Parts: sequence; structure tokens; C-alpha cells
Amino acid sequence: MDEHARFPDRTPAPRTALRRALARSAVLLRRAVTVAAVAATLATPLTASAATAGVANGTAKGALAAEPGYTSLFDGTQASLNRWRQAGPGGFTIVDGTLKSFGGMGLLWYPVSTFANYSLKLDWMMPGDDNGGVFIGFSDPQGDPWKPVNEGHEIQIDATDADPSRTTGSVYSFKAPDAALRAQALRPPGQWNTYEIRVHGQHVEVVLNDVKINDYMSTRNIANGYIGVQNDGDGMDINYRDIRIKTDAPTLVDYARNRTVTVSSVEPGSQHAGPRAVDGDLATRWGSAYSDPQWIQVDLGQTRIIRLVRLNWEVAYARAYQIQVAPGCGSAWTTVYSTVNGDGGIDDIPLSNVSGRCVRVYGTQRATQWGYSLWDLNILGF
Repeated sequence: MDEHARFPDRTPAPRTALRRALARSAVLLRRAVTVAAVAATLATPLTASAATAGVANGTAKGALAAEPGYTSLFDGTQASLNRWRQAGPGGFTIVDGTLKSFGGMGLLWYPVSTFANYSLKLDWMMPGDDNGGVFIGFSDPQGDPWKPVNEGHEIQIDATDADPSRTTGSVYSFKAPDAALRAQALRPPGQWNTYEIRVHGQHVEVVLNDVKINDYMSTRNIANGYIGVQNDGDGMDINYRDIRIKTDAPTLVDYARNRTVTVSSVEPGSQHAGPRAVDGDLATRWGSAYSDPQWIQVDLGQTRIIRLVRLNWEVAYARAYQIQVAPGCGSAWTTVYSTVNGDGGIDDIPLSNVSGRCVRVYGTQRATQWGYSLWDLNILGF
């Protein structure tokens, strides 16, 4: 079934708008899964890609080379932008390898992984007296750009705001930068500036063009969260480029990427086949028939120690489901996680002392009249 038939009141593209509406009407606050035993695991970027929505195509230069020790999150290419997702109105287009904002207020965020104990670097430029910001330490916003404002912190970009706690280099509304050091380091509109934002636990340091201008100990739970960049609104133009990150923990590997997938069914008349849940492209998905139970299983190719399973649900999500593992796809399944209170969005499921070659997501109760649908299924380890 095509998306017009399934959702006749909307066009196929704005899935984020639908997700935002569903989130507001159903679950305003998402749980942020933080388990001490796997904090370092959740903190690291996947080697896989994910997530695309709310971004416009444009011209792009070739990929930038990653800075030594850093993992590139946006390298100037459309392929790297496809791993991000837009929350709220407006968005970004790529012009000559640079993210250029339009509309707002919205947030372009990186849903592939949460981060902890990291150094985040990016370049930014305002053409004039404009506004933007970098957000840290928030949970899945579920399409609402105000959730990161209320949960995490914004490292502000707005050199002319009269409130020192809301100017460039500030931890917005919490701590102003050192005014003299900022004045020394800040380059004028039309020129590129570089932020390094260091987060270790709840300790935040802001470095502008190699000059440390702010040091803040947060009282918010920002130690492990997502990151994003803001598009503040029409006439508040901001450009970003070369977004990269370095963590203190080893990098997670997605064992499911492009592996062999078997499913119980495929949504009738659709192209939403099982392999689309492990292709790293959130413009594609697996969708099942409209009945219970349904399942999707991945053959990892060899026995793996599994640290985390991440499920990125489309609007057709599971109310009740199990995560099962087996030494082989023809062997007996062992349930390692189950819930009857699924609420959609992104589910991060930490696992301890779990190994297997085959992993199955077994849905027993749908949350909607549709089937089960996953944008992405990640099975993660070192």
C-alpha cells in the first residue's frame, strides 16, 4: 500500500510531522534509557548510518577528511546528512558542503547514537546579526524541538544578545562566557568560527577558536544524550559544517548492517521488505502484515556478544514485543528482553552477558491498526 492510501490526509514526505503529532497526543515525555553498566556503550557513535527527514537536497562538495581521532557526523555530503533528522519546522539544505538553515524554530539532531564523555567540534558562520546554537545532552525529542531546550543545554550562537547568559559561548540561560576571552576569540559575521564543546559527566566546557571561554557544571542529566544544531527561524540564518566527535570509549559496531534478514511477512502491496530495516537508510523501512504476531530476525553471520539493541519504530510500532537470541537461526530462541508497554520512537535496550548468532524481534501486540514497522534495527557490540 502506498503512503497516500495509508495516510490519505498527508503526503508521503512529512513523516516527522506525523510523529510529532502522535508524540504530543500520546507520550509527551520519553524515557531516557541510562544504564550504568552500558553507559560507555551508549556513548559511542555507530559505524552505521541512520535517519533522514526534514532536510532538503542541495549541492554538496566531496566528503571532508575526518580530523584524526574524530568521527565525522556531517562531512558535507548528502549521504552524511541522511543520517540526521529534523525536529520541528524549517530545516537545512546543503550548499557547497555547508548546512544552510531555513525556517524554524527547529532542530537537526543526530539519532544514530547518544554520546557521553566526548569532544564535539563543528564550524559555524552567521551572515549577519543572526541566531543559532548547538544542543547537547537530550533524549529523543519525538519531533518536538522544545524538548532539548528543557532537557539538555544549548551552547548559544548570538553575539549581540544583551543578556550575557544568552550570547555566543553561553550555556543558554545558565552561564555566560568570559566576556574578555570571547571578545578576543570571536570572528565577525561572514567569517567562520569553530566550537569545541567538551562534555564529561555533567561538566561542560566551551572552546571558541581554540580559546576556552566557558566552564559550567550542569545540574541537568546531560551525561549521556543526543546532539543537534538549531535553525532558529526565518531571517535568523546560520551555517554549519564539518561536524565531528571524539569519545573516550570504543566505537560500537552495528552487527546487523546489511546482514541476512528473515521476516514473518511484508506489508501487502508494499516494498517494505525485511532487509530495509538493516540498510542504514531511514528513508526505507520494514513493514509487516496487519496481524499479530509478527517478527523480524537477523543472522549476524557468527556468534557475537551483544551490548545493545536499538529499535527505531515508524508510526506503526509494537505495544508488546520480545527480543530473542539463538546460537543459530534454526535453534531454540531465548528471550532476553520483553515489554508490554512499548511507546514507539527509539527504544535502546541494553543487554548484559548476551551472545548469539541470530537475533529476533517478536511482536505480540500492535499499537496501531497497521502492522509492525521499523526504520532501523541495530544490534550493537564492540
